[in-house]
Amino acid sequence: MWEVPMTGSYVIEAWGASGAEGQGANETRPGGKGAYMKGTFNLTRGTLLKILVGQAGSTGDAGEPLPGGGGGGTFITSSSNTTLIVAGGGGGGCAKTGNNHDGDPGQITEEGSQSGGSNGTGGTILRKGSSSGFEAGAGGGLIGDGGNTRHNSGGKSFVNGGKGGGSNSYHIGKGGFGGGGGSYHCPGAGGGYSGGGVLENQGQTIAGGGGSFNNGGNPIKKEGVKEGDGKVIITLVDSELQ
Repeated sequence: MWEVPMTGSYVIEAWGASGAEGQGANETRPGGKGAYMKGTFNLTRGTLLKILVGQAGSTGDAGEPLPGGGGGGTFITSSSNTTLIVAGGGGGGCAKTGNNHDGDPGQITEEGSQSGGSNGTGGTILRKGSSSGFEAGAGGGLIGDGGNTRHNSGGKSFVNGGKGGGSNSYHIGKGGFGGGGGSYHCPGAGGGYSGGGVLENQGQTIAGGGGSFNNGGNPIKKEGVKEGDGKVIITLVDSELQ
């Protein structure tokens, strides 16, 4: 929790975290970068805000290929979970032979990409093909957890704690705090206002980026900006001394 120190106008900037790099036998594919959100808010002294800063996804450390875990979203809400601003995290990279795709960036829309969630729900796992070993985790949203597969879990929603997804195996890539989905045979999706999904279509797999939300004045929204962990900056620009 962060307590507003004085009544006034505040600029809030939020960056989502990036998905982890996918590592294959012959190449690597980057994870998607986190989104950037900026808005102006009139806040009252003593108001409590919840702040969760997204964590970058990780890549496993044994075996091949090693897809990337999804990046976590960065959330700023009221103490009752009313959303001020959310910056979505990026999806993990996939570097499997014949299936080598970058992770999607954190989105500027409220929806997650690649079978992502909407209206604050988690992303889903959508399989259109017939490839074997399809194991990945979708991204968590504000109120809904990300989808799971048999051996891998999606990211938890913000209201459920925001834990990143993963697997029981120590060597598997983990999703970042902030709802990032874990990676196993396939990459994990990014967390955000609505979680990113993981879409497999005829053997090609892409991990989606998490959606974003901006309820501030003079909004600025940018897709795929932040590499690494997320960040929050809150600046007082006009105070009303009490």
